[in-house]
Amino acid sequence: MSLFISFLFTTLLIIYLSTFFINQKNSPMKEMVITMAIAMAAGLCIGAVTGILFHGLLFQSTVFSVASASVTGLLIGWRFHFLAAVEGFFSGLMAAMMMAMVADMVTLKEAYNLLFLSSMLLISVIVFSFILLNNLSKRKLVNIYLGAIGWILAAFILLAPVNPADHTPPGENHRHTSITSVFCTEAG
Repeated sequence: MSLFISFLFTTLLIIYLSTFFINQKNSPMKEMVITMAIAMAAGLCIGAVTGILFHGLLFQSTVFSVASASVTGLLIGWRFHFLAAVEGFFSGLMAAMMMAMVADMVTLKEAYNLLFLSSMLLISVIVFSFILLNNLSKRKLVNIYLGAIGWILAAFILLAPVNPADHTPPGENHRHTSITSVFCTEAG
């Protein structure tokens, strides 16, 4: 899993560095919307990863995902201006919190599928941001999109297990008893 975590941090670093290639002559509203979209998609990915890493431990997965996605959204928005940073902070926070809870509630195999879908959403949002904020040629956009998809597919082929074992959360290993069964066994 440490290889997967290093891949996640490398991906987030690429996302942050890609904001430096965005043209600075845009309206603040466009910048806030783009910050919100990128932070939300990154928060979904981070929440899915922490939900997988800490499966069955909802508190830990929520805390780690909220902290890292909030900082990611803050850094992405800080590139533009203060209000975009606030927007990115809270967008990353909410998306990571929700995806960490969803990834903890489903099986590990389904959580990997959620991670794959949220990664594809993140790629699409980044490419859309480049289209919206820059006047790039179609060839450059296709190269960016294919490179990003190749990056994510390589990660899932190399890092994800073929059949992750389903994990029963620690709180569900106890035996349920009713009052009638307790009284019936004591009386008999």
